[in-house]
Amino acid sequence: MRLISLLTWILPDEFQEEWLGDLRERRYTLIIKGSPQWLVSLKTVMWSFDLIWSFWCVTSKNLVSPIRNKLDR
Repeated sequence: MRLISLLTWILPDEFQEEWLGDLRERRYTLIIKGSPQWLVSLKTVMWSFDLIWSFWCVTSKNLVSPIRNKLDR
């Protein structure tokens, strides 16, 4: 849960409600299903890295623009 709190400092407000809400929902679903704590923690960390990667891809213009420039030629 500390990782989710850390993500609230990293992500802007417009991404927090939807993306962090989904992350919390997935985490609580695992807890309700009775998954072991190590599995809940591991999946939360992996989903958090995926969320940070997705945010970086959405906000990074350098990732997309070189490919588009080559395709436009």
